[in-house]
Amino acid sequence: MIDTTALTALITAFRAEVTQNSISPEKVGGILQSIVNVLSTSVAENDIKDFTSIREALKKATTMYLSLTQGTSDRNHVYLTPTLLNATTGEKYTNADSIRIQQATTERAGAMRAQQVIDLNAAKKNIGELQDDINRIDTLISEIESSIEVISSDILAIKDSVCLTVEVKGRFLTVQGAEPLLARNMQPYLFRLTKKANRKRYTDSSGQKVKKKNITRKGWHLMGDRDTLKMDRTTGEISINTTVHGNDKREPSYSFHPMDFIKISTDKKGHKQVAYGKRLISLWNGEENCERKVELKYGIAFGFRNRRDGMPTELLYSNIAEFNIIYNPKDKNWSFGK
Repeated sequence: MIDTTALTALITAFRAEVTQNSISPEKVGGILQSIVNVLSTSVAENDIKDFTSIREALKKATTMYLSLTQGTSDRNHVYLTPTLLNATTGEKYTNADSIRIQQATTERAGAMRAQQVIDLNAAKKNIGELQDDINRIDTLISEIESSIEVISSDILAIKDSVCLTVEVKGRFLTVQGAEPLLARNMQPYLFRLTKKANRKRYTDSSGQKVKKKNITRKGWHLMGDRDTLKMDRTTGEISINTTVHGNDKREPSYSFHPMDFIKISTDKKGHKQVAYGKRLISLWNGEENCERKVELKYGIAFGFRNRRDGMPTELLYSNIAEFNIIYNPKDKNWSFGK
């Protein structure tokens, strides 16, 4: 800003001279020249000083960027071409491909190629479709869970209402009351009332193999597997699989005879004995020197067929219908009984 103090003093003096009517042309010229000198001095010392500072600063910034355009690119880089201005001379020039930007990867940020953008858009689309599929699966799972709840309630109602019984008709063993279970593709399973203690085998910290006997459990234990029994849906007659255990290649063969429910062998003295769980029950009565009557307790219950290894009693959907396999020493025959 111009300093007007001296200029104001000259104008005041000029007015005084005019008032007294004693000013001459030369005097007017001198006053005007003094005003010009004041104006010239004020501009030089204030405004021009600021412009001079700006000019010096611009001299230091010799180069300025005016624009950037995309240049060439290769497999791993993208190049930019800048247009520059020389602040001192005012000259414009370009420096082709002088700025290099690395391509974006999974480990670093950078410029994305067209194929990467295409892949990213495709991935975004696929994720959206996948989310739609997940939503449909969630809906389907909810529907399945609801269906399972309905089926479970239905099955539990059947479990509470079904009461299996075993009847011996002639030489055949039959099961009564299993129709609702068969209608839901359930399978009969054979059980024995035995004592059972599984053995646990493992290697201890010293590398020694250890066999440990678990607690003995007495109760109903599964005999065979899901293919052990077959039931005629029309007559209710029960038959047992006589195929050699573990021979999956052979077509199962079934028998209605009670002797095929048991396994008979002989002891060292030549007396007959029958296997019942882990026990061997002898048919010989040593006191009377003759064979004795033997009754072996069995049971039949129903569960789903989809289990391959075992059928715990808590997964059964019916009561266990009991029956006996009886040996009569008089006629040396085996028969079904209750």
